[in-house]
Amino acid sequence: MKIVSLTIENFRSYRNPTTITFNDLTVLIGKNDIGKSSILEALDIFFDNRKMESDDVNIIARRNGESAKISVVFSGIPTELDIDSGGKTNLHEEYLLDVDGNLHIKKDFSSISKPKTYILCNHPSNENANDLFYLTIAQLQKRVKDLGVEGDF
Repeated sequence: MKIVSLTIENFRSYRNPTTITFNDLTVLIGKNDIGKSSILEALDIFFDNRKMESDDVNIIARRNGESAKISVVFSGIPTELDIDSGGKTNLHEEYLLDVDGNLHIKKDFSSISKPKTYILCNHPSNENANDLFYLTIAQLQKRVKDLGVEGDF
């Protein structure tokens, strides 16, 4: 997998959402104290190499009770992933990729010690499927029967 972009918001001097795109070779050039190291440290925090600290949250955002957010988009996703002791999955078939076929993961540091992690994806839209995540197994089985969907469930 390859990092396509990084978006940071309310992180140090980056108050507004700021996206940095990456190519095969990406160079960060700028004056001292302009935010080059902050970009690299945001990636370090995203990958859990170091913890987010309260001083990492933009001072205005911190005063307003807002959280820092770090998003990374990955390309070159393997067709099949082993997620848990031989449990294989396909992110495309699970509708976990964005509209460009990339994996987009966002971490919201409203709790500095334990961020909320989201996958931003292109979920299919269908009036009979917009609530599937909230249904119990019995409700899902009834929906399948009512819609006349065939298959082993």
